[in-house]
Amino acid sequence: MKRIIVFCIALLLLMGCGGKADAAPQVQLDDRAQATGAPAADGPEETAAPAEPTAAPVDGAPESADAPAAPAPAQEGPVDALVARWNGEALLEGMYPMAAEDALDLYGIDFAACLGGAAFGDADGYTNEAVVVQAEGAVLDEAEALLRDHLETVKAQFRGYDPEALALAEKAVLVREGDMLLFVISPNADAMLAAFRSLTA
Repeated sequence: MKRIIVFCIALLLLMGCGGKADAAPQVQLDDRAQATGAPAADGPEETAAPAEPTAAPVDGAPESADAPAAPAPAQEGPVDALVARWNGEALLEGMYPMAAEDALDLYGIDFAACLGGAAFGDADGYTNEAVVVQAEGAVLDEAEALLRDHLETVKAQFRGYDPEALALAEKAVLVREGDMLLFVISPNADAMLAAFRSLTA
């Protein structure tokens, strides 16, 4: 009898649990439905799709219209070409490139007022020097006059004091071709002049 009672109680409990109605589904209204009072559409709430990642720029294409363009490569001028030739032929051995301020102090030539210029001093002694200037009109005339005066000063310095240095100064090169001017005191003066003329001819 106890078993029958227990069985009946269990059966009633099962029937009571099974007959309970499911709770109504929770519906979340979107912002627009809440503002207007309209019911939300059946089904799951839609969410905005994630933004597509922007494509990486194609090689060679600018990243944006506002991005600054790459600077154009600087073109090599005749002074740079001559210095490169001298270096390639090892004609500047024993010389050092002179700063523009030092060239202004020694020769009086302001490279900033020229189209181009370079000066080299003697790294080992005092007899090797080379100056190349590219300029126009009065600026080139003044540079030529300044180098001529400098050469006379060098000759006067070595006269009666250093015959070998004086011999180099006597063979100095001071040549003007178009808008280019060359001044050299060096054992390599002839080769340096030949390189100069090959670029200015």
